[in-house]
Amino acid sequence: MLPFGIRLSVLFVLAVTLSVAIVEGAQKSKKKGKGKEPAAAAVPVQGNVVTPVPFRERNGKDVFNASGIVALGDSHFVFVDNNTNDALLELRLTPDGKQATPIARLPLRGLAPGTVDDIEDLALAEIDGRKYIFATPSFSMKAGKKGAKDVVRPSALLRIAVADDGTLNTEAMTDFRDWFVKSVPAIAAAATVDPESGGLNVEGLGWDAKQQTLLIGVRTPLVDQLPIIVPVRLKVPAGPWTTSNLEALAPIKLLVDRGPGAQGVRGVATRLDGKGFLVVVANATSKDNAPFAVYAWDGLDGGNVSKFPHAFADRMKAEGLTIGTVGGRQVVVVVDDGGGFGVVWL
Repeated sequence: MLPFGIRLSVLFVLAVTLSVAIVEGAQKSKKKGKGKEPAAAAVPVQGNVVTPVPFRERNGKDVFNASGIVALGDSHFVFVDNNTNDALLELRLTPDGKQATPIARLPLRGLAPGTVDDIEDLALAEIDGRKYIFATPSFSMKAGKKGAKDVVRPSALLRIAVADDGTLNTEAMTDFRDWFVKSVPAIAAAATVDPESGGLNVEGLGWDAKQQTLLIGVRTPLVDQLPIIVPVRLKVPAGPWTTSNLEALAPIKLLVDRGPGAQGVRGVATRLDGKGFLVVVANATSKDNAPFAVYAWDGLDGGNVSKFPHAFADRMKAEGLTIGTVGGRQVVVVVDDGGGFGVVWL
């Protein structure tokens, strides 16, 4: 049997060659904020390039800055807007991949205001028969107001229990950042540095059910000019949501292709069978000239990856992706930080 990365890459090549489709969430609106537009039909990916299309709704006056997504069930997804700190967003699709209903807010119950800022990615886990969504913020510094010193964003790591009725009951580990910095020497020096200067900035999160670990994808800093994944093991997966229940493992360098600029992790997705992951990488800072790209990773410490033979349109910021099903068919759903989504049929 072919290695995992090659098998998954071949599957993706076939999907692209044999009419891979990107499903538009909405027709492009010429006038921003002017009501809803009808759902669009599926159109083929042209030249292996995925082009974003907008959601039917906006987040108030702004687009949804979608940066992470997970699949809760067939045609049922939740994503996060990194400017929304008190709720996740629900996306339901029709069997042919169109947006089925308006985007709904799902409040994070039990989360105190000001606990977390800049949520970047989500990971879904099934533990002891219950569904949990883990959510990571960037853990980054932000500029202080009016010349004041830079400050750390509110940086709790979240564990969200999905109740049978769909409500989201949330626990916050508020001291995770301090523990993370102390436990992972490779990122310690970056903890007090602005992300644009290579300071700590997390944008990816995955769940390895076999190893019972969270996979924290780091945009910056890099190690040996390569993006890293930091596995954090839950000693008791459904145990107390405290740092005493965590163990940091050695960072894993992803052996991505060397590009025109430094590349950091921008999103992580777990395969449906739990054997391997998809990782999105792109420019580590705004000064770096590296496009968004997707790699298949086997999850092993060697960091071996296989690049998918497709690309994203220049304007697309593909900061979140998940593998799920729509109408019973396996898909990759990509969300765009610029306010859109797409469905790639496999």
